[in-house]
Amino acid sequence: MVTQRDLTVLSWIGEQYALRLDHLQILLGKDAQRETLEEGRVSEKTAARVVERWRKLGLITTQKFFYKEPSWVWLSREGLRQLRLSYRFWEPKLGSLEHLHWVNHVRLFVEKQWEGRTTWISERALRQETRGKTPHVADAALRYNESLIGVEVELTRKKQHTLLKIMERLSREYQSVWYFVRTDTKPLVERTLAGLHEDGQRQFRVYLLEDLEL
Repeated sequence: MVTQRDLTVLSWIGEQYALRLDHLQILLGKDAQRETLEEGRVSEKTAARVVERWRKLGLITTQKFFYKEPSWVWLSREGLRQLRLSYRFWEPKLGSLEHLHWVNHVRLFVEKQWEGRTTWISERALRQETRGKTPHVADAALRYNESLIGVEVELTRKKQHTLLKIMERLSREYQSVWYFVRTDTKPLVERTLAGLHEDGQRQFRVYLLEDLEL
């Protein structure tokens, strides 16, 4: 049997490509069916039980990639079909997991801080809209009132001229752009922003990932 909560959470996972079990605990905790020991988060045991039920229904695939880290969950081909999501089937690769984890973290943070006031548009949805016709797609977009905000999670030290081109494109596509960075990537992002014209600089906000508490 599938509940409305299942459909909501599975769609969320489908939009985000995949989700790690500790983040799933938070997502399930938004609509917990009974009182939880930790507010806003179901137990690991409860999340694992939900995942096993989904797996038996053929809706998801799950895999543990790293020792001492939680497993990951993503929709199967059948899951995509059952939820009527038009995305192509996708399986995570080791090199994509850290970035994906932090994008999911940012989405959970944004939805907690601005609950009901923003609409998250995933990278997967943006890619579907552009049909590969743009050289760079933001990690997500946020619709807030009449504004469209670009969201970027920067974990790697790109060449500065490459990053500058990305920022210039984002400044044309979005009214505002939020960069979520780590301590080691913040200096590069801020140096690159200084190379934008003054109006462009005002469009950008930089936030530390380490400060985002769920």
